[in-house]
Amino acid sequence: MRNFNTFLTEGNTHIAHIEERLLSDPFSVMSLLGSAWRTLGGHARTKTNISLKIDGAPAFFFGKDPEDGQFFISTKGLFNKTPKFFKSVKEIQDNTKAGLAEKLTSLFNVLKKVDTGTVIYQADFLFDEKEKKLQNIEGVEYVTFHPNTIMYAVPTASPFGSKILRSKVGFAIHTAYKGNALNRDSLKTTSFNVDGISSKLPRSAWNCPIEIDSYAGQLTFTAQETKKLRKKLLKLKEEIKVLKRIHLPLIGQGDRASFQRYTNDVVRKSPNFKLSMAGYKKFLDANKMRSDFDPAETTAIQYLMKVYTLTVEIKQIFIDKYNEIDHLKGFLVQSSGDIVATNPEGFVISDTDGNLHKLVDRMTFSRANFNNDRFG
Repeated sequence: MRNFNTFLTEGNTHIAHIEERLLSDPFSVMSLLGSAWRTLGGHARTKTNISLKIDGAPAFFFGKDPEDGQFFISTKGLFNKTPKFFKSVKEIQDNTKAGLAEKLTSLFNVLKKVDTGTVIYQADFLFDEKEKKLQNIEGVEYVTFHPNTIMYAVPTASPFGSKILRSKVGFAIHTAYKGNALNRDSLKTTSFNVDGISSKLPRSAWNCPIEIDSYAGQLTFTAQETKKLRKKLLKLKEEIKVLKRIHLPLIGQGDRASFQRYTNDVVRKSPNFKLSMAGYKKFLDANKMRSDFDPAETTAIQYLMKVYTLTVEIKQIFIDKYNEIDHLKGFLVQSSGDIVATNPEGFVISDTDGNLHKLVDRMTFSRANFNNDRFG
């Protein structure tokens, strides 16, 4: 188990996109993608957890204070240097702004009697009674909720729809912790598979199922898809060896950081994910960062771009396959008020060591998040 503070630094406050790991641990990228492929085919030697990435907000924690057994709820203030958490509705209302106070109060009133044992859970808020709405989309009645960038829609006639309609709150629980005190040095992650808590929740709470491991063996690649993916994975394996041995040592930490900023800028501003040395240098000069690379450094960065692009291509193959799961319908709401159907935000993959990485279609969702002014 990892220390809570370490986990937050590595993952929870910012779960890395899998391609970002090329800058620090290239071999882990190959390991995770290979494990994901074997897991999807139902013949993995070790378990690779794959879960739906829910676009909820705010993130919150709940459970019992290990020191006095009282129920508490918190936002990410739980891992401040001085932890911030609430053990009553009055504490919530006295210490949070109106909109957040309403959400936390709804959650507190529903969850306070849940038997969480010694486990503290983290979840993403999806809706309360004020947030969910009935909406007709293309002739079908849906119950919708719009916690963040994506507006989710579930047919009212479906099993999920009936559960949501009767629920006072909805959320997606994704991580469990244990510790002997409510502080970031004590709490440690214990699991990313938390489906068991659902059976303990009251009818007035809906926990969105996020684990998709049960679909392994059902979502299968066709012979043509398998051939294409195997070829790309073998190519990536060889290119990662070269990157790790020859090129990455020539790229300093400062240049790796600026490269990451550049890739984010490409996602934010460009309709297609295309990296180029000319574009990188233009970005560096515009932001007054180092761009005077010698020939060896230039070659190394160009090779990194090639491997980075191939990793994104392979990642998209997995995303397209996972998107075949008919889980929740998602829509992006345009500034005009029109709604456009979209796939789930993405997926989170974790290995046996608890390393978490995002598989996200960044040209759709990261770009939408970069430009999301829904919450000011």
